Amino acid sequence: MGGEVRFAVLDEDAKAPASLALSASGYYMSVGDGPWARVGADLSIRLGSVAPAADHEGYGQRERQ
Repeated sequence: MGGEVRFAVLDEDAKAPASLALSASGYYMSVGDGPWARVGADLSIRLGSVAPAADHEGYGQRERQ
């Protein structure tokens, strides 16, 4: 069980030169790894019909049982 929140800082649809989203998520697995969380940033730039994306995980943690 878990969830993720994303916030668009820049949006190419709003005439920005690139799209940038910040994200935070947390999950809990009752069997296996237990709780974990991450925060990060996703950047994409449209190049015609292609939109290469880069994802940076600023912080992530998994606790082993």
